[in-house]
Amino acid sequence: MWSFASFMTVPFYAVYYREHLEIDFAFLGIVNSIALFAAMGTSSFWGSVADRLGSKPVFNLCALLSMPLPLIFFFATPENARLLLSVQAVLGGVVGAGMNVGFTNLLMGLSPREGRSMFVAVFFSITGVVTAAAPVTGGFIASRWPEFVTGGFTQYHNLMAISMILYLLCMPIFLRIREVRSAPMGVLLGNIMMANPVRTFARIGVLNAGRSARSSAWAVRSLAAQRTRLATEDLIRRLDDPSVVVREEAVHALGEIGDPASVPALLERLENPHAHSSLGIIRALGMIGDERALSPLIARLKSKDRHLRAAAARALGEMQGKQAVEALTDLIRREENEQVIANAIEALGETGSAADMWEVLPLLKDITNPILKRQAALAVGNLLGRRDEFYQILSREMNRPGREVARLSKRLMQRLGRDRTSDQMRVTIAELKQAYEAGDAARCIELLWDAGFMIARDAYSFHGPRDALLEVAVLRDERFAAGLWLINALQTGGLTPTMDDALLGLYLLASATYEDLPRFS
Repeated sequence: MWSFASFMTVPFYAVYYREHLEIDFAFLGIVNSIALFAAMGTSSFWGSVADRLGSKPVFNLCALLSMPLPLIFFFATPENARLLLSVQAVLGGVVGAGMNVGFTNLLMGLSPREGRSMFVAVFFSITGVVTAAAPVTGGFIASRWPEFVTGGFTQYHNLMAISMILYLLCMPIFLRIREVRSAPMGVLLGNIMMANPVRTFARIGVLNAGRSARSSAWAVRSLAAQRTRLATEDLIRRLDDPSVVVREEAVHALGEIGDPASVPALLERLENPHAHSSLGIIRALGMIGDERALSPLIARLKSKDRHLRAAAARALGEMQGKQAVEALTDLIRREENEQVIANAIEALGETGSAADMWEVLPLLKDITNPILKRQAALAVGNLLGRRDEFYQILSREMNRPGREVARLSKRLMQRLGRDRTSDQMRVTIAELKQAYEAGDAARCIELLWDAGFMIARDAYSFHGPRDALLEVAVLRDERFAAGLWLINALQTGGLTPTMDDALLGLYLLASATYEDLPRFS
């Protein structure tokens, strides 16, 4: 059908150029040469892309891009025809080359091994018969309808419009073609649009030239920065490079690119720790996030090397899923090293839910390092609030101390509403800001517990003892209850609160929803 649509219009192009666009034969020759040179210059590019991402996405993308090219004729006039036709020749040559490369590979790949030559011969014979009828059909249509369906155009525009409709009808058929290990067309388009293909293949050329370990490592780093899957196969080959620097850079680059096709090769190298950095491979597998790496990463949680356990925990945090959460929870329960605990808690904060909070809180007392304690606070913020929001708050607070406390206090008062905020609550929040400015973390936690109790009391109409408040809160709002539990644990559970803990407690109160809070009378 595609060939029929093309040859229904192509024989009449020259007539249209001469009669309506006043193009001479010399320029017609130039236009055809432009198209041929464009095809010749880009065929190798499309061939390299097809080798890496598959022939199907190359063919479909180029077919899709070629569909609107006849529209150029609807805007062509004798004054602008030379420019528009030159542009069309370049575009047609480029996408035509891609279609030829993709089609040829698909035809060879989809044809049966036995009798392949006869299969191809029959295919082209049938295509030839159908295509031979196209110019006759085009001539009949042009003669029968000498004008376009609307004024201002010619019978040739009828043919161009019909050809575009036939092109469009072909696309659902093309999309149903199956090719083993081909990437989706969107992946191909993203790799071409988001990265510079010329630069990518130039870096691949430097890498494959192998002039020196330094130049190869530089090329790998550049490919990692572009994050294009066009380089995946070349980087996989560099996993066995003689230089350890190139091997490590290749592992990192594959992680940055995130192509699942690299997972089997990385898993294979993970079993050879003497020649490859296990830490780097574990990080790369976590960045890719493919489920095939789950079991090997979970197995590394039992390694005697604490660095491997910590790296595997962080990688599992990128994986998501019930199996990863269960493995991290089990590690937290049995681990003794506070660095591994902190990494596991942060990973759980990335992949877990508020329900996993009860596994994390009792372990906070075991972390004494201030940096690791801040890391654990970040995980708690992810579990109970919006992901990464508390990280942003911590970062801004480090740059401008006190600003985030004032902002979160304002957010809390706004969520409660002016008519629903008691004078006692306003006084408590004012004292909280003063205590924070004074660096009194214990006092901040005490005031946060008071504020949380007042909010829960008014939200749930609870007038019992504070000891029973948490049980009631759990039944109404699990996230808010977990926040209250954390604040209470910091106040009475033997933990030494920090200013980060105070900021986290305020964040939890300010992030809860109070839609059912009644108005104060």
